[in-house]
Amino acid sequence: MIVEGIVQGHRDGYGIVVTEGQADVYLPPQQMRGVLHLDRVRVRVVRQDRRGRAEGQLIEIVERSARPVIGRLDRVRLLLGSFIRQAFRRAA
Repeated sequence: MIVEGIVQGHRDGYGIVVTEGQADVYLPPQQMRGVLHLDRVRVRVVRQDRRGRAEGQLIEIVERSARPVIGRLDRVRLLLGSFIRQAFRRAA
């Protein structure tokens, strides 16, 4: 089943896709890479997690949130290069 909804990011790295008229879908941290709080996404429900929640796999980001990301750019000596350290925990 494919559903579309708005992501509510959590500070622990996972997200919840809030849908209209259907059960919300849990996105594990590895599926949240590149997704920001309040983005509209399309996900495929792949299974039920151990708590009985629908767990999803990201298909596409339909629309980015117009809300800006506020943070500090940190440069590290890893393969990643640099990243933004968020100023507000809800910006996940």
